[in-house]
Amino acid sequence: MRGLRSRNPFTGEIVYGVPAAGPIEVQRAVQRVLSSANGWARTPVHQRAMVLRRFAELLDARADAFARLTRLQGRQARPRRPRRSSLDGADSALVCGSSPASRASCRRALHGLNPSRTRDRSGGGRAPGAPRAGARRRHPAIVFADAELDAAAGAIAALASAPAEQKCTSVWRVVVERPAQIALTERLASNFEALVPGDPAKETTTLGPLITPSARRRAQRAVARAQAAGARVVARSPLQSGSGAFFAATLLDRLAPDDPLRRNELFAPVLSVEAFEQAWQTANDGASGLSAAVYTTNRDRIREATEQLRLGIISINRRSDAVDLEAPFAPTAPSGNAMPEGGEYAYRARTALRTIYNEPE
Repeated sequence: MRGLRSRNPFTGEIVYGVPAAGPIEVQRAVQRVLSSANGWARTPVHQRAMVLRRFAELLDARADAFARLTRLQGRQARPRRPRRSSLDGADSALVCGSSPASRASCRRALHGLNPSRTRDRSGGGRAPGAPRAGARRRHPAIVFADAELDAAAGAIAALASAPAEQKCTSVWRVVVERPAQIALTERLASNFEALVPGDPAKETTTLGPLITPSARRRAQRAVARAQAAGARVVARSPLQSGSGAFFAATLLDRLAPDDPLRRNELFAPVLSVEAFEQAWQTANDGASGLSAAVYTTNRDRIREATEQLRLGIISINRRSDAVDLEAPFAPTAPSGNAMPEGGEYAYRARTALRTIYNEPE
């Protein structure tokens, strides 16, 4: 059977390998899920909860090891222990009596889980992979002239570089009120040039590698295309040598109106800056409906942002990825499915409300 190899994007070393599933293996996995579905659905909810609590205990016992392994994906965040009260899609589905099945992306570094020890009769858990390049998920940062520009620039640059902009709530586009455009751009440039590329396992690293060398090449082509169409590179981070997956964080302005970088995710630390005339219209144009950050000290504008932005998550004067795992997490159109995740909201996304009238006594 063919195998899939996961590599550390910093060193290029093989982290893990698993057999590649073919049509027969996929069919067998689906049959296991189907054969267990009725039994799991009929299991009393308190017994389902006991199974998941036991899983949480096993995860807690290995939390530090799992946290270290996530760094092999190129993430430079400090290890954090999991929060038992937070459920992902598979956990909440299991609690609700469903038997989910999914596949792991062959493009992401594996978590070091032993498949022979983690198989579940109910179908296993979710392992989200690297999102498809070119997806329409442009998350804007909107900066007004009255904002604390130093704080805004620091938050935006940090979000644009961790983890190398390879997350669904990263920001790729900054729209700024024209009087503050030069000042904000200068501050962003300083933050980009101060980034420290390197080994994600080191505390001093603030910019890690992309997921693969091919991702780096894709980012290089996108920036070159933008430059050929008139875009200007304002600043770049220092470049890490010795790793084929590293891409220097790049700050652009003068992006062409029809440049794909205005609308499409690149999943690389490339940030564009432009002035706006109509803040909310500019921010909503091409946005995915997931998240945005607004920087202003004007309370009326803050209220207006909550009314005008067609987005599921709005962060005021903070990073747009600093989300509470117990809060609802869901985009609006066009990328949403009206099924929020996060805390108790995950149950609402995986259950159907029914009304049953019994016969009169």
